[in-house]
Amino acid sequence: MKALENFFVVFVQRYCNETDSGLPPFCLQNFSEAFAQTLGIQRPSERKPMLIYLHHDRSIASNIFCSKVLCSNVMSTFLEGNNLQIWPWDVTSEAGRGAFLSFLEPRLSHLASEIVHLDGLESYPLLIMICKVAGAYEVAAIITGHGYLHTPLSSAFADASHGIGDSDDTDSFPPLMDASNFGASSSSSSLLLARGRRNKGGLNAETIVSQLDEKLRFYSHLLAPEILADSERLARENMREEQDRAYKESLRQDRLKKEAKERELAELAAKEAEAQRIAEESERVALERQKRAAETLPKEPSQGTPGIATLRFRLPQAYPQPPALDRIPEESRPQITNGFIVRRFNGSDTLRDLKNFMEYLGYGVLNFKLLRTYPRVDLTASDESDDKSMADLKLVPQETLNLEKR
Repeated sequence: MKALENFFVVFVQRYCNETDSGLPPFCLQNFSEAFAQTLGIQRPSERKPMLIYLHHDRSIASNIFCSKVLCSNVMSTFLEGNNLQIWPWDVTSEAGRGAFLSFLEPRLSHLASEIVHLDGLESYPLLIMICKVAGAYEVAAIITGHGYLHTPLSSAFADASHGIGDSDDTDSFPPLMDASNFGASSSSSSLLLARGRRNKGGLNAETIVSQLDEKLRFYSHLLAPEILADSERLARENMREEQDRAYKESLRQDRLKKEAKERELAELAAKEAEAQRIAEESERVALERQKRAAETLPKEPSQGTPGIATLRFRLPQAYPQPPALDRIPEESRPQITNGFIVRRFNGSDTLRDLKNFMEYLGYGVLNFKLLRTYPRVDLTASDESDDKSMADLKLVPQETLNLEKR
């Protein structure tokens, strides 16, 4: 990274010092990162060619090529307009040349082979365009320091190097300025590009940019089927993903419904269990109260005993049968006649004994009240009169009392 930054600074100072010079958009990242951001992009519609500039200080063409072509405004406009950058490397030293070949070997061994066959300084500097087509890395063009455009015969771009109707497969190529003119002989002093097709050209920025633009357009043409296939694949994937999302959402909704139903059943079961617990607790408490009431309830005096109170209890219409009747031994159960229970008490028995009798029947004073017919008085309204006797309460010799739900 530091070496590339230094190269860029020196390059600009040395070659881009004219008033009308442009700045070439150099990529100053390492080779792997530059490769990943161009040829390494997976989506064909986003993939870009990789441009490589190989500099050689001792080449006599370096000064003109750099100042007139790379630093030209037309080149900068072309590269920036197509969102392209140039990755530069200095191969002046053998170490630099060897390092560059080592970068190429893992992925672009055929380009390394092309570079190895470029003999002599007269071929440098080089501007190389590499594209990825149908999964293969193709050398679209190699532009030499003298303006020659070379397309390797093995490249898918070889056909784009010829004009329409070209049938000459000899070492004779048209000038770069006139793509329709064929037959000009190659320089006999240069063997560097004999392995592929090349166009004889000159160091004219507009012409070189035109050639690069032609290669770029041809690359877009070659890439169109991949873009279409990738778009169709993406559409299928999106459809599958949408179907998967819909299926998963359906499963989620089913799960939510199931969980809601399970919660509802669990809550219902919990409520039923709580109701059962409360009922059982109430039954237990009522049984205990009835038991205590039965133990303290005074014995019923015989009929005709002097001073007794004969009480007729009118049962509640909503509870015509005492709630605790089933818990009373059959031989001790009071007789119910026309909604009344008759029970005799001694005149000395108290109101507390009346309340115990209510508990004994299951009409607990917490839920039921005992009313005199006339005057209408609630005998269970407080505990203050619990010790008053039947005589004190004027219930002797007889009285009708109403049992009502509170």
